[in-house]
Amino acid sequence: MTQFKDGEQVASMAKELWETVLSDEDSAAMVRKIGLSVFTEFSDPEVNIWINADEVITGEDAKKESMVQLKMAWETGNDLYSDKIGLTVAISSGKMKVKGPLLKLMKIVPLLKQAHTIWPDVCKKHNIQT
Repeated sequence: MTQFKDGEQVASMAKELWETVLSDEDSAAMVRKIGLSVFTEFSDPEVNIWINADEVITGEDAKKESMVQLKMAWETGNDLYSDKIGLTVAISSGKMKVKGPLLKLMKIVPLLKQAHTIWPDVCKKHNIQT
């Protein structure tokens, strides 16, 4: 985590990313249609984020019941958002732990493609090199 200041910055950036992705009505409609909610627990730094079609929550309030739970180091999350590692590689390599229906999670791949184009702008805004 050399280039990120702290967990608060990471949480703010991740929240901005997912709020931007889900501000696209087609993306939100897809998440809503499959009823997906995802809780992600990042480590180093410790950051929690909860996402569904209508809401993105970070911090202690993010510890909500969800369809899918993810656990990974922030470095893996950053690599995932930066398109340096794919979702299936992150899972199969053990860098990401998944609890819940994997097939539902795989349906967010189009959202990750959106995230790949948005993340560099979020990083630039926060003076982080990608």
